[in-house]
Amino acid sequence: MKNEYPKFKKGKKGEGELQKIKKTLSRQNVEIINEFIKHCSATVEKDKAEKIERVLLQFVYVTEKDLDKITKLDVDYFLALLNKSGRTRWTRNEVRIYLKKFLLWRYKDMDLVSNIKCESKCFNEERINEGNLITKEEAEKLVRSAEKLRDKAIVMLLFETGVRPQELQILRWKNIKFEENYADVIIYAPKTGQSRTFPVKDAVVHLKRWQQEFYYPNVNPDDYIFPSPTDRKKPVRINTFNWLLKQLAKKAKIPEDRIIFPYLFRHTRATKLYEELPQQIVEKLLGHKNMAEIYAHISSKKAKEEMLKKIYHIEELTPEQKSKLEKELLEEKQAREKMEKRLKMLEKAYEELFQLNVEKEGLNSKEGMLPPKDMKPLVKEVITKSKRRELNKAWNKNEEKK
Repeated sequence: MKNEYPKFKKGKKGEGELQKIKKTLSRQNVEIINEFIKHCSATVEKDKAEKIERVLLQFVYVTEKDLDKITKLDVDYFLALLNKSGRTRWTRNEVRIYLKKFLLWRYKDMDLVSNIKCESKCFNEERINEGNLITKEEAEKLVRSAEKLRDKAIVMLLFETGVRPQELQILRWKNIKFEENYADVIIYAPKTGQSRTFPVKDAVVHLKRWQQEFYYPNVNPDDYIFPSPTDRKKPVRINTFNWLLKQLAKKAKIPEDRIIFPYLFRHTRATKLYEELPQQIVEKLLGHKNMAEIYAHISSKKAKEEMLKKIYHIEELTPEQKSKLEKELLEEKQAREKMEKRLKMLEKAYEELFQLNVEKEGLNSKEGMLPPKDMKPLVKEVITKSKRRELNKAWNKNEEKK
C-alpha cells in the first residue's frame, strides 16, 4: 500500500496522471469501475460521475488491491491517509460519500463501511462564507450583463428561489403559476423526491419575456423552461449554469477572486431566509432538513443584533427617533459653541480688568501682567462681585445688540 494520499495532476492535453493510472489497472478493475459509473450516471451529471471515477482510481492506487477483494483493513487504511491528506473538510466528505456508495453497491456489507463517517455538515468555507454571499446589487449587475432573455431568467430564478442546479434544469412551464403580482414556482427535488412551492416577484418579468421569445414555437406546458438549443425534449446541460455565471460575472466586472456559481445563490438565499423567517418555514421553502445550524454559522448578523440589543442594550432607532436625536445633538453643539465664544470674551474682559486693578493697587511694572494661565486665580481675588455683575450685564446688552 502507498504511504501517502495521492495528488494527481492534470495533463496539458486532457490526459492526466489519473488516466495513465487507469491504463495500468487490470481489466477486471476497469470493468468494475465502468459498471459503477454507468450505474451512477442514471442519477448524476457527467462532472459528478468524473469525480466518482477519480475517487475510485485514488482508492485503487492507494490500496493496490483488486476491487473485488477489498477488506475492512484496506478501507480503514485509506481513510487514515485521507484524514492526514490536508484536503478540505468538504473534499474529505465527498471522498467518503462516493467510496461508501461504491462499497455498498459492490459488497452490500455494512460492516465494511462502518468507519466511513462524514464530518459534521459543512460548506467549503473558502468559497462560501458571510463575506462572499451574493448581494442584490451583484445579482442586478449579472442580469444587466446578460444579453439573452433566457440568461436573465436563469439568474433571477437562482437568486430569488435558491433552487438547486438540478432542480432548475428540469423546471417546466407547467411548474410556473403566474398570479397578479407574483408567480408560484413548483420545484421538484430529485435529491429528496419531494416538491415544494416558492413564490417569486422580481423573476416574473424575465420569465414572461423569455416565454414570449422562447427557442421553439408554440410553447406548451410540458416544455422545459430552459431546453437544449438543439433538442426541445431535453433540458439544457447542467454545466451550462456554471459556464453562464462565469461569463456574466466577467462582463459585469465582478472581481476575479469572487467565484460566482449556482450553489452560492442557494446559500445566499438560505442565509437571508434563516435570518428573517422561522426554521420550519425556511426548510419547507428550500427543501431543507436540519440545516439551520449551518446557515447560522455562515451569517453572524443575527448574533450581532442580539448582542447589541440584549447585552449592550443598543436597539435600532426609528426614523422619528433618529431625527429627534440629530436635532438635539445639533442644538447641543450650537449651545457649546456659543458658550465657548462667551468664555473667550469673558477671559479677555478679565485680563483688561486685571490690568486696571494692577494699576489701581499700585503694583510696579516689574511685576507687570502675569501670563493668562496664572492670571485667572488672581482675577477672582481682585475683581469684586459687583464688578462681575456689571461685566455680565454689559455682556448681555452686547449680545442683545448683535
